[in-house]
Amino acid sequence: MRMSLASLGIGAALMYWFDPEHGRRRRVELKNQAIRLGNEGVRALDIATRDFENRVRGFVAENRARLSREIPSDETIVQRARAKLGRVCSHPSLIETTCQNGRLLVKGPVLEHERDRVLEAMARVPGVRAVENALEPFVESRETRGITHGIGARRRGFTPATRLMLGVGGGVMCLYGLRRGGLFGSIMALLGGGMAARGVTNMHLRQIVGLGGARHPIAFTKTFEVHAPPDEVFGWFSAPEHFPRFMSNVKEVTRKPNGQYHWKVAGPLGTDIEWNAKVTRHDPDQHLLAWTAEPGSIVNHSGVIQCEPNREGTRVTIRMSYAPPFGMLGHGFAKLFAVDPKTQMDGDLVRFKSLLEQGKATAHGQTVRREEIGFQKPEARPQPNAEEQLQLH
Repeated sequence: MRMSLASLGIGAALMYWFDPEHGRRRRVELKNQAIRLGNEGVRALDIATRDFENRVRGFVAENRARLSREIPSDETIVQRARAKLGRVCSHPSLIETTCQNGRLLVKGPVLEHERDRVLEAMARVPGVRAVENALEPFVESRETRGITHGIGARRRGFTPATRLMLGVGGGVMCLYGLRRGGLFGSIMALLGGGMAARGVTNMHLRQIVGLGGARHPIAFTKTFEVHAPPDEVFGWFSAPEHFPRFMSNVKEVTRKPNGQYHWKVAGPLGTDIEWNAKVTRHDPDQHLLAWTAEPGSIVNHSGVIQCEPNREGTRVTIRMSYAPPFGMLGHGFAKLFAVDPKTQMDGDLVRFKSLLEQGKATAHGQTVRREEIGFQKPEARPQPNAEEQLQLH
């Protein structure tokens, strides 16, 4: 049974990579992805190694300072406090620290659940005799998140050094378990694989596999130029039912009476992926179109298209966010076979650009000309209420 499944999988992969029509392009894309991943791995290893060295030096220096009987200066205490703030709060740049005769004054806004942690950390700074609390705690909300976004926000998750140790230790444990075999070896391999995945992705295992709705959203922005007027470009985007004619990855788009669109696109290994989506904003005056998938869709996503005039014609900006099924594991599998939304979009937008600029494009092994499809200037549609407006996070 295992041999049959393995043979089936190998056969499907060979058909995919050596397909006469698209195999060469897929192999080139796989090679480019492997080179990119290799470069990212070397860069991540360098960062993790330097982080580990710096932490060892900091640990030695901190303990040397604790054992020293020399009284540090107020400036030294402030610098030590600043170094600790980056580890115990999300927005260390919003907090001010001053010291006089060993009395450390800490003031500024801080998240309410982080206040006690900040004060405890400041009290443990070598040389501090007392801590004066002038912090202003607040509860993070949508409004305060917009104020503090990008102002020294601390990245969540493990440090590069910790990720390096998890990745190496988990990889060794996984290899040992696979080599040993049996029940104990399987458990070791499973635990080691989980540790390695946690270190490489810096995500919780629930997010990696997408369990319990804990899917990690993937967001990207695509900008390109089209030598055509904005009205015309926006009109083509406003009629997705024509997409299957010139987009190879889109098989079918059906407009329903309630304003929804049923999409059917090519998935991995010859499968098809289907979902329903609705337009949440359609503004021909601003050349802006927004959409979101209906609840329960296999690929939960949303996006915005903005067409703006420029010297060459139209600059198109597409912002999209989606939560892949099976979490980052599913995203990695889709990316391996070049069927993730961004990769598919890149190829289809090349055909879209060719259709508008050259008057023709090739899709599904056939050449289609723009006059065969036709174009109508989009009419204004009724705007949805505020609760239906799309919000990209």
